[in-house]
Amino acid sequence: MASKDQQELMILAAWLYYDEQLTQKEIADKLGVSRISVTRLLQRARQEGIVEIRMTKPLPVQYQLSLQLQKRYNLKNIVIARSYDSAEDTLNAVGEAAAEYLVSVVAPGSRLGIVGWSKTLSYMTPYLKGMSGAARPAVVSELVGSFVGKAETYNVSLQVAEALGVPIDMLPVPAMVRSEAARDAILAEPAISNALKHARQCDVIFVGVGHVGPGWTMVVRGHLTEEEADYIRSKGAVGDIVGRYYDECGRPVYTYLDSRVISISWEDLRRIPHIVAVACGPHKVKPILGLLRGSLCHCLVTDIDTAQQVLQAEEDRERQGLNPCPETSPGA
Repeated sequence: MASKDQQELMILAAWLYYDEQLTQKEIADKLGVSRISVTRLLQRARQEGIVEIRMTKPLPVQYQLSLQLQKRYNLKNIVIARSYDSAEDTLNAVGEAAAEYLVSVVAPGSRLGIVGWSKTLSYMTPYLKGMSGAARPAVVSELVGSFVGKAETYNVSLQVAEALGVPIDMLPVPAMVRSEAARDAILAEPAISNALKHARQCDVIFVGVGHVGPGWTMVVRGHLTEEEADYIRSKGAVGDIVGRYYDECGRPVYTYLDSRVISISWEDLRRIPHIVAVACGPHKVKPILGLLRGSLCHCLVTDIDTAQQVLQAEEDRERQGLNPCPETSPGA
């Protein structure tokens, strides 16, 4: 407890600083004390309730959500774009936010990994083209086979490489083939095996988040039959990254189909220093939750509505006492 003289000095220092807006040096000269003494007086004035600082406006919703998600899931970063009435406008906002984050985290000489056929990631490429003067990686690597069908082939990795003006290590093969023997034959090609080797060495990767419900890309494009899709769901899968499936707790879901995927593995993913997941929309809430619960990414780029739905879904489960992952806790 401060003495009466000390308390009066705190009140005077606080009044001069907050009301008269004097600098700490000016206050020190006026009171005949050192500048560090003024700093300590102001700190104690706040600690003892002599000064109370009150915000008159709430924190912008993006930052509120960012803080909540970052704290709950122990993320390095989270980027939240505005939501719009139009899904297309929201995707564009998320794409722009992802592009801005990309140029902020890539370093000269680094290796950047991209999933070449993610629809969500395709929305960031137009914004990269306008970001002159940004840092450039040494090369872009494809993380999974880039051919998934003639329709809606996005070639995101190639577009990113062109926008950044850097070379690309391509995987111009199917994301999934019809047999393990076919995959082994493809991986026997030096160009393909070397491209996968380089993909494992990425410093930063950007991935889309797949869902396994209606409209599943791999089914629509004929790489999986409905029976195979049902089988994967029966194993508990709720989403995928780079063609690798996981459950609602973010645990890998292994199936006999894994031997047909041409992609980096779960073990490779765990060694990547910085994984950025880009996803939005109501159909991505369950996959995002699994991704976050399993700490499968270091940064999430999404929009306000999706972030709110993710948090609400988690809170609803907790209220009902339905923790899907009792062996883990938020932020673990």
